[in-house]
Amino acid sequence: MTQRWQFTQFSSCRERDLRKPLIAPFWANMGEIVKKIREVHPETKILVGGAPLNDDFRVKIGADFYSPDPRGAVEYLKKLAA
Repeated sequence: MTQRWQFTQFSSCRERDLRKPLIAPFWANMGEIVKKIREVHPETKILVGGAPLNDDFRVKIGADFYSPDPRGAVEYLKKLAA
């Protein structure tokens, strides 16, 4: 299946239906991405968030913090910087 065909197929879907097929492959690799970041930069804090994710997913992939919105991430980073 080519990328162009996928886009054409997905473009006929409603917006909320469009997000899942495009994000799902990234979700599947997030644990591996976190692992690789930790190998190279073990001291790095990894934040994830947004409505499609939740704290259980954060724990599963090994990230340090989850927030459903940017404000929560900013508050977390402010606490780290203080």
